Amino acid sequence: MRMRIWAPLAAALLTTSTLALPARADEAEFLARFEGAWSGAGSLKPTARSLSVPLDCAASGDTGARSLSLGGKCSALILSRALSADLKFDPATKRYSGIYITEGDAPAALNGVRAGDSLVLAVRWPKPVNGDSDATMIIRNAGQGKFSFTVRDAVEPGGPTVTTANFTLSKDGRTARAN
Repeated sequence: MRMRIWAPLAAALLTTSTLALPARADEAEFLARFEGAWSGAGSLKPTARSLSVPLDCAASGDTGARSLSLGGKCSALILSRALSADLKFDPATKRYSGIYITEGDAPAALNGVRAGDSLVLAVRWPKPVNGDSDATMIIRNAGQGKFSFTVRDAVEPGGPTVTTANFTLSKDGRTARAN
């Protein structure tokens, strides 16, 4: 259960890098949007069929022309979990790949592309979550000091998908609630 609660959030935080563009100035500019301190709130479903749990998060981003490292902590009531993610852009394939790590769990693989202001990433959990090992994460950063991420996962293998994580983080301590 520990993996089910924190894996979608960790994956989401870890996938805040850019994808399908050549490594040129606009790619570096997009990644630079994630630099610095962030805080925010949102909701997480421990399993696809459970009720959402509200969480507060604080994170810090460190970026390069082709990379993003994001680390932080999310809390609900008396629970707290450290998270980190590292992504790298490959200009030859125009794809991002990396890992996310949650405290006490094995790394999950992240792979995907950038589409405009969003990263669309396939998440490969190290163990089945909701009956399979795959999910989709979308991270959107249009600038303006905010980014959001959403994780969608199947209720059961081959079944309908639901939103299992939905967060909005703001720069400089301005907190925005996810829908």
